[in-house]
Amino acid sequence: MKPASPFETGRNLIRRIASDEILEEAFQWLCRRRIDYSPNSDIWDFRLKWPQIKPELQNRLVSGI
Repeated sequence: MKPASPFETGRNLIRRIASDEILEEAFQWLCRRRIDYSPNSDIWDFRLKWPQIKPELQNRLVSGI
């Protein structure tokens, strides 16, 4: 079997990074890090909009935009 090209390996890595599991883990990490931020911080808007942001982020990662 022929080894995967660097391009295929990179695409597989991006797909893994864009997976629900990894993005949710990153989102939870971010939320924990910013738990004590000011109520005026942009993190609260980001958390509120996460359900809409996540699919767009996944699409952009996978498509290379």
